Amino acid sequence: MPNWIGLDRAHAERARLAPADRVPLIPPEQVVKAALELLRSGAGGTVVEI
Repeated sequence: MPNWIGLDRAHAERARLAPADRVPLIPPEQVVKAALELLRSGAGGTVVEI
């Protein structure tokens, strides 16, 4: 996963990085939404891009 999920720990770690090294944070709600869609569709184990 190239980007971090925007949880408290990720926000804290990102703040310590040099601006050029900071990656966008993925909102946790987007991760939950994608996971629920995979579960509902029966597509567990599928790789999705968020």
